[in-house]
Amino acid sequence: MTSLLQKITNTSNLAKVSADEAENFGRKSTNPALVLNKRVKVPGSLNGIQIPTWATLRNAEWHRITVRDHNVATTPSREGYVSQVVGLAMRNVHIDIELELDGQIMTMDQFIQEFVKSLIARKENQTDAEFDAVVREKMYNCGVRLDGGMSMFLQHMGAKQEAYQHAVELFKAAGAQDDIQSVKNSPAFHIAYDFNKMEGLKVVSLEMVSADRSQSVMGKKYGHGFIDLPDAIFENFKRVWSHNTMIMGLEGELQKEGLSQERTKEIASAIKDERTMANTFFNSISGATRRRDASTGAELVKIDAQNIGCGRWSAVINDASVDFDVWSNSDKKPSESFTKNTISVDTSQKPF
Repeated sequence: MTSLLQKITNTSNLAKVSADEAENFGRKSTNPALVLNKRVKVPGSLNGIQIPTWATLRNAEWHRITVRDHNVATTPSREGYVSQVVGLAMRNVHIDIELELDGQIMTMDQFIQEFVKSLIARKENQTDAEFDAVVREKMYNCGVRLDGGMSMFLQHMGAKQEAYQHAVELFKAAGAQDDIQSVKNSPAFHIAYDFNKMEGLKVVSLEMVSADRSQSVMGKKYGHGFIDLPDAIFENFKRVWSHNTMIMGLEGELQKEGLSQERTKEIASAIKDERTMANTFFNSISGATRRRDASTGAELVKIDAQNIGCGRWSAVINDASVDFDVWSNSDKKPSESFTKNTISVDTSQKPF
């Protein structure tokens, strides 16, 4: 006998959704999101070629939050404004990344391993195990440690004041310590909290927003800006590999006879610079970019961690998963007592 409930549901004319569609049904955002221990499809590319990609977040500890002013320059006819940028840092990040290449599923780790094999001359009589050990060592030396231990950096521009205060309040209450002294030389920062050597908060989920490189000078000219995880990891690996091979070439030149004292100093200085660039942010799963002079665009001897766009995430506090949202339409608010003791920024300026 058909129940009344079945009769009502069977005569409903509302559209049905598939199991896959149900995963994102009703979400505030269409941005891809990593979820703890859940395999999700995410954007992926290698050398600009789109690749079917899946990612499973296995671990990430949220250990730092900052908020800084960002002066947004607009057109000559429109006045610039101050935007608020929330920065997040995570450590001990472990993400399983799978790629579909030529109809075969392989991990990001396996892909880079095969790539490195094509770059190393194999010794005569070297066993597969010996060769694989060398390959793994070179991968590790170039910052590829996807099974854990990597860092991740995220940021959201145009954050809502009440929303980031909500995040800061709970982060602070969970044990984070005031760390504004670490950014005292950068007056744009007005909030900085860090768990330092203490264990951070377990991340449950986080969104990932790709940068539109056509909308910024650095993106358009030099390719700065996070696109997706495979691109960030592969490009960073290639960057570090190039710096290390450059060091080898310079060290070889240094061994030549008859070098002038001036040339010897030049080579030694170049080796030092290449080492600095090879060893900076080589373990960032969000990628890294070379810093350039703001006015001339000239390359500097400085590598910056690349930030993934992220305005919504969740983490475990007191054994419960807490959602954070700093988008401009967020409904998150701090407690009244926290607001009273917080130095506010001028929210009369756009985009507030």
